[in-house]
Amino acid sequence: MAISNKKKALAAAAIAVGSLALIGAGAGASFNDSVTAKTHVTAGKVDLTVENDGNGWSTINNEAAHFTLPVLDNSDQGHAFETGVLRVHNAGTIAATVANHYLAPVILTDGTAEGTDFGNRLDAKAYLVDGNGNYVGDSVKVGAGQDFYVKVVVTNKYELQNADSGKTASVQLSFTGTA
Repeated sequence: MAISNKKKALAAAAIAVGSLALIGAGAGASFNDSVTAKTHVTAGKVDLTVENDGNGWSTINNEAAHFTLPVLDNSDQGHAFETGVLRVHNAGTIAATVANHYLAPVILTDGTAEGTDFGNRLDAKAYLVDGNGNYVGDSVKVGAGQDFYVKVVVTNKYELQNADSGKTASVQLSFTGTA
């Protein structure tokens, strides 16, 4: 069966149009979205130890800090006493960030069995300071092998009662660092 020239010409034209269409399709642009996430994980530990520098603070196993305030002899509202500067060392292998809001509430006690609660009459706040006792801000980054410093300010919220006179208060402090 012979194909007419007219059909050959139409077939050739159809093939040519199809070829151009395929070439045009290959010349198009394509866009790909891809997301690459990178996470840096640091392995190590934060090991905050309380150092006893002989400035009024005592320590137990380098984990707890205790300061005995002088005898309560000024009962005036607003009277304040500042503790010595407490040095804390990061003996860990990675840096830690310590913030004022991570400093645990200060515990005040008179050390007696009955345990006078000064909490309603005395206010105690811990602050991050430099080695000289100057306030340094709300947080501090402490590298491995570095120190940070804390002091506590105790203030009479109200005039102290006669029963408080002559007693001593103790300050207990703890803190948390985040890596």
